Amino acid sequence: MQPILRPAAKRSATALIAFLTIGSTLAPAVTTVFHYRVNDSDAAGLPTIPSVGGSPGIAQGNFSGVLSPDVPTTGVPAGAGNRSIVGSNDPASEGVNSPANAELTNAAIIAEGGFTYECWFKWFGGGTVNSIIDYAGTEKFRINTGAGGNLDMNFDSGSGAQVLVNAPTVGEWHYIAMVFEHDGEPESNGQISGTMTGYYDDNVATDTVAVTKDDFGDSLNRPIGVGRHPLGFGGDHFDGLVYEPRVTLGALAPFDLLWVPELVEDPQLLAPGSATESS
Repeated sequence: MQPILRPAAKRSATALIAFLTIGSTLAPAVTTVFHYRVNDSDAAGLPTIPSVGGSPGIAQGNFSGVLSPDVPTTGVPAGAGNRSIVGSNDPASEGVNSPANAELTNAAIIAEGGFTYECWFKWFGGGTVNSIIDYAGTEKFRINTGAGGNLDMNFDSGSGAQVLVNAPTVGEWHYIAMVFEHDGEPESNGQISGTMTGYYDDNVATDTVAVTKDDFGDSLNRPIGVGRHPLGFGGDHFDGLVYEPRVTLGALAPFDLLWVPELVEDPQLLAPGSATESS
């Protein structure tokens, strides 16, 4: 029998196969800043957080409880880790920082054509700003309980907060991605422009909007925090778990994201005499 994509994904298996055979050869080069993939065996190597490409992270401060066996199962790629990262709102974790500063400068983003944030997250419902992935304290995934508990991508002194999901469900795993695609124009007055495309529990886009990013975060010369503000500001502690966080220099296409669409058998298309019946 021939598998096809579930209807919610709005794609056929034929389209997926076509992309995998020819589409990926057309994709521009990208650079992984980090992709933290953690397993139970990595506890012995703490505070180092392993990365698939890019640079390993560094668990901050008290890291006795930085790893959790609670992980998602939906949309997860083969070979993914069996541990998630505990946010810094937990007293046994202070989250993770990337090892270098100023990794998402305007110049670097222009050179690669954009940047991408993605991860799975589980929010426990507390916290205030709830920084999930946070570049320099400026461009960040966050759940701001003071603004309705919506999940947004905050471009800070650029375009400000761009809502990705209204009030994500507490206590459940969700996948989120944000792809910023640069418009090709040079930096002007410290700002670059482009579009932001959001994804939620799928690799089908939820929305695309025009946004700007400025160079304020670049000037701060700080790393990227996961589950925390990179300087550990208490109001930004994330109350939850983060899984497979990845930051990429480059605007990733839908099938280059971590999310793996579910393949199911459709009995209607596999009925005797149908065009998709296996031979």
